[in-house]
Amino acid sequence: MDYATILFCLYLLFIVTSATTTFLHEVGHAIPSLIFTKEKVSIYLGTYGDEKSRKINLSDRLAIHFLLNPLTWRRGMVRSNTTSLNLSKQVTVILLGPLMSLIIASIALWITFSFNLHGSLKVFAMVLSISALIDLRNIYPSKKAIILADGSHTYCDGYQLLRLFKSRKEKADYFAACDLYDARNFRDAIKLFEKVRDEWISPDMLCVIIRAYSELGEYAMAKAFYSRFIYLPDFVLDSDLLCNIGHTRSQLNEHEEAMGYYNRSIALNENNIFSICNRGFTYNLFEQYPEAMADFNRTLAINPEFSYGYSNRAFTYLKMKMPDKALADINTAIKLDDKNAYAYRNLGIYYMELGDYAKAMEQLQIAFKIDPLTHMIDDYLKIARDKLTGSPNH
Repeated sequence: MDYATILFCLYLLFIVTSATTTFLHEVGHAIPSLIFTKEKVSIYLGTYGDEKSRKINLSDRLAIHFLLNPLTWRRGMVRSNTTSLNLSKQVTVILLGPLMSLIIASIALWITFSFNLHGSLKVFAMVLSISALIDLRNIYPSKKAIILADGSHTYCDGYQLLRLFKSRKEKADYFAACDLYDARNFRDAIKLFEKVRDEWISPDMLCVIIRAYSELGEYAMAKAFYSRFIYLPDFVLDSDLLCNIGHTRSQLNEHEEAMGYYNRSIALNENNIFSICNRGFTYNLFEQYPEAMADFNRTLAINPEFSYGYSNRAFTYLKMKMPDKALADINTAIKLDDKNAYAYRNLGIYYMELGDYAKAMEQLQIAFKIDPLTHMIDDYLKIARDKLTGSPNH
C-alpha cells in the first residue's frame, strides 16, 4: 500500500471518527434531557439548528436533524428545554456531552485490545479515542458565541458550566423575576431584573427585560437599559433581541432606526414573523403600502394563524381602498385572538371610513380597554368623538 492510499484511508478514518464523536457528544446531551424533562429533544448534526435539514423522528419526543455531507458533522447541537432543571441536573446535561464520546471510545478501545480484535478495529478505536480527547476542548470556557441558524446564539459546554456555577444567585433572581413577569407584575419584575449583574445579562434575558418595560409603556427606560449592553463588542445581538429593540424604537417614534433593527433581525432569521410584521407596520407608517402588503403576506405564509398579521394587513387594505378585504382580515384576526387590540382599532377605522362613527367609537373603546398603548388609539377616539358631538377636529 503506497503513502497516498494510506493518507487517504487515514483521512476517511478521521472523517468517520469525527462524525461519530459529534454524534456521541450530542447523544450525551440528549439522553439526560429526555430523562429529566418531558419536553421534546432535537439532535442536530452538521448544523446549528437548521430546520431545513433532513429529519428522522425516532419517537414522539426525539428527532434527529442532519445534513447528508459527513464533512459538516464536526458541528452539532441539541435543542431542549432544560432551564427549569436544578443545578445538578443542568450540569449533568451539559457535562455528559463531551464525556459520552470519551466513555464510548474508551470502552471500544478496551474491547478491541482485550479481545485482540482485528488490527483495523484497533486503529479505529485508537483514532476515535484521540477524537474524543480532542472533543474535551468543549469544556474550556470560551466566551466566543456560537451563532445558531435562527440568529440566536449559545456557548460551548465549558462556558455554559461556568455561567451556571457563577450565576446561581443571578439565576434565582432572574427566574423569580420571570414568575413576576408571567403574573403581569412588571414593576416588581423589573426591580429583580435590575439586581442581575451586567456580566450575566444574556440576549434572552434582555428580551424579557425590554418587554417588561414595554408593558409599562416605559420605552425610554427600556432603551436606556439595553443601551448598556448592545454596543459591547462581545454582546451578541440575535434576531429576537433586534426585534425587541426595533419595537422599542418604533414606540419612541424613531421609525427609521426601528426599520434598521427589523432588517437586521430578518437577515439573521428570515422566518421571524414578529420582525417581518413589525417592518410591515412601519412601512404602513411610511405610507409604503405595497411593501407593507408584501411583508404581511410573507408573515401569514409562514404562520397562517398569526392574528396580528391579519389585523395589520387589514389596515393596509383600508389604505389601499379595499374595505371588503380589510373587513375579512379583521374578522379573521378577532377569531384567532379576541384580545387583539389592533383588530378592534382597525375595525373602528373601517367604520369611520363608512361614516358610522357610533360603531367606530364602540370598537375603538374596546381596543383602548384591551391595550391603552395601542398606536394612535387616542387620536382615533378623539376623531370619532368629535364627529359624534359635532366638535371640530384640530
